[in-house]
Amino acid sequence: VVTFDAGGVSGHANHISLYKAVRYNVCKLLWAGLVLLRKQSQGRCCVLVLESVNLFRKYISFLDVLISCLLPRDALFILTEEETEQAKRAMRCHRSQLLWFRQLYLLCSRYLVLNSLRLL
Repeated sequence: VVTFDAGGVSGHANHISLYKAVRYNVCKLLWAGLVLLRKQSQGRCCVLVLESVNLFRKYISFLDVLISCLLPRDALFILTEEETEQAKRAMRCHRSQLLWFRQLYLLCSRYLVLNSLRLL
């Protein structure tokens, strides 16, 4: 399962709510004893959270690869040029949602190039 982290990437209330709901349910399962320790859970479901980064890193696009490679994380996904273009095409399908800040996102966001994740 992949979800947002506690910062919700952009502080968006819906993103933060998703994180809280997943975390609550994982904690509930742990409390009930249905989820084993990480060492014992190979082949089982795990939860990865997309790391929120500061505003500077959020908008330096591919340059954040250098920073992200130096920082601790559990997974780092670097998208191909084709995958990046596919994501941009998908966003452009929702013209009514393309406000100025989303246009900036399409031009410069590191999330269209790479995503760093941590295990919950």
